[in-house]
Amino acid sequence: MTNTLRIDCRKAGRDPELTSVLPESAFSIHTHGASMPLVVDVNWTRTVMNEVVIVASSVADLKKLQLTADSFGITKSLRLLIAGRVPGNLLSTPPGIVNGRYVLESRRQFRRSPIEHTELYVKLARQVPLKRIIAACLGDGLPAHRRVTPSLRIGLAPNVDSGWGFGDSMAKYLSASTLYSNDAGNNPGPKPEVDLLITAEVVEPLPLDHPPVIRIRETAGDTWTRIATTAPVDEFSRFAADFDARLTIPPVDTEVINPVGFDPFPSSGSCSIRRSGHQGQKLVADTSSIVLGHLDDARLSERLVGALRTFSFVNDYADSHTGPAQRASFLIDAAAAGVPVVPHDLDPLTARYLSNSLHEAYTDATESLFGDRLAREAFVASAHRAAYQGHGNRNVLNLFLNAAGRGMIPHARPTISVLIPSKRPEFISNAIEQLRRQSWKSIQPIFGFHGFTVSDISVQDRSDLSSMSALVHETPADSVFGDLMNSMTEMADGSLIAKMDDDDWYGEHHLEDLLHAHEYSRAILVGSGVQFIYLTKADITVRRGMTQAYKYGGHPGGPTILLARDDLRSVGNWARVNRAIDTALADAVAAAGGSVYQGNPLNFLFNKRASGHTWNATHEYFLRGKIDQWTGLQPPPGFTGAAARQIRSRWATRGSSLVGSDDFYESCMPREKDLMHLASSAANLPNTIRLQDRSGVDPWMSSFDALRAGKMRRS
Repeated sequence: MTNTLRIDCRKAGRDPELTSVLPESAFSIHTHGASMPLVVDVNWTRTVMNEVVIVASSVADLKKLQLTADSFGITKSLRLLIAGRVPGNLLSTPPGIVNGRYVLESRRQFRRSPIEHTELYVKLARQVPLKRIIAACLGDGLPAHRRVTPSLRIGLAPNVDSGWGFGDSMAKYLSASTLYSNDAGNNPGPKPEVDLLITAEVVEPLPLDHPPVIRIRETAGDTWTRIATTAPVDEFSRFAADFDARLTIPPVDTEVINPVGFDPFPSSGSCSIRRSGHQGQKLVADTSSIVLGHLDDARLSERLVGALRTFSFVNDYADSHTGPAQRASFLIDAAAAGVPVVPHDLDPLTARYLSNSLHEAYTDATESLFGDRLAREAFVASAHRAAYQGHGNRNVLNLFLNAAGRGMIPHARPTISVLIPSKRPEFISNAIEQLRRQSWKSIQPIFGFHGFTVSDISVQDRSDLSSMSALVHETPADSVFGDLMNSMTEMADGSLIAKMDDDDWYGEHHLEDLLHAHEYSRAILVGSGVQFIYLTKADITVRRGMTQAYKYGGHPGGPTILLARDDLRSVGNWARVNRAIDTALADAVAAAGGSVYQGNPLNFLFNKRASGHTWNATHEYFLRGKIDQWTGLQPPPGFTGAAARQIRSRWATRGSSLVGSDDFYESCMPREKDLMHLASSAANLPNTIRLQDRSGVDPWMSSFDALRAGKMRRS
């Protein structure tokens, strides 16, 4: 028998089939999937193992183990066995060097026997700490990784849930001997080697130079039974008014729980959470009663999220949880993962644990709402944003640091340098309007005037650019477009670079959602597909390419891309071309081994005019294949009602001058032959949407609002 350590992270009874593929081991430890550490003999920290084998039910369980991995010594070989098909963005073979040691062998395989599971094997030239190898396999060694807690070491007391490690690779549990001294005198013990200590109880005594301490509130006792006996129904608000919910429920690890893989065309109906005795909580399909998986304290794993992707929504009831904190934990995770949930009879105490924006999103969540595909997708986008803002690990950590007097995390609100190249001075006002609308205010506008100067734009536009502290670069009309982009990039001070066009329309959360996608996907280049297009000649709005969202690969729309400034430089900057500069960038990222990700598509509306584009696709091109279509200019639901009305109003009043033609409106009005062509092309498309009675619909009502008001129909 070899010198092998086997660590089993499975809860009792979970995935027992994997036991048959585990090698024999001289030493074995079973953590039972605990979110708090087991007591490990201190001698393990000095143990040298030839191989460590870890079996887990999910990556989420593996990340719990990572917090205590310092206790298991060093090894030069690691074998991971994780149930299910683990997404490649969550678990990968490490780079060629781990902790200064060469990787001699590494492989990742998906196996179907005895059950579906993912196996990853790593062998190094010499032993390194187990925690460093796990971190490398979880992606911490990749160039795209961005630590949640830069330059900050977090220590957890033994009684704290692992979620308070914020998913960071350097967070760790502290031993009781480090925190609690046997000497009650003036020598309280060594100072913990951390910068922030998180505990659920008073820690005394501490060294004089101890790190800042945050004490979280325990929620294990917040059960429906206890609440019913200690607080009458009419005193719910007072019962929960003495704590900040964000300092109560562990934050979401958004690198594991996120909307990657969201399916806009679910093939199944609904499922529900059920609770039964010792089996705890489980997700069950409503029609077939098939058990999809079990929840641990109502928290989702990436494996459960994958099982829920094919369902339209999840039914959630109060009695499926032990108490309001547990129910809120599930609702937070589901929103962060892009899983639609109908929270039946959402009680005030559960709502108290949710951020205001997330509570508002769930207020509108009904079975009828999720029956409409576009409304369902809009809910997922808004709920994910609310969960990220109010409960994501980075934002909750900021709250912690403020409470501890440490201030914000460095670069917690990065500046985005927005590059807007333009050949048309008449469109500068539209670009300014799109920037002002953005909810992410930490931006640096940089305009590139290609063939004109500041003197060619209106006095109002010059004033607006000045008030925005915008930078302007002027270049001759015959200069190469790629050179203009590179010159604008050299002017950028922001850590992130985004590209926007001057004539298109953007929802107010466009930049914010791109930033979120850049963080949770860990992709080099992020953007969204060009799905919503307004065809000026036919006066219709269409949607195409509906499956190109929340997934890796492909080519995001050029006017929607975002990446780190350093990453842009590392792939050679912008190509020196006049067309398809975004495609060239995506190809350069892929050639360098980086990843490309396409996120929320509801924040961008492409303005397809008759001419003046570098992308010379015809109107007919956008009518091919499976499309949705609306009459008139209809911004997608990523635009608020006010923003949609503003866009339509400005286009109606300035459309003629924008294209420089007095007969513009006549050319844009749908002629009879155009209507016949569009009707025939959509005749066999059951998902096509058209206005039933245009005269009976508010001309400023968006298609999304009209759908919810029952004033539109599917043909």
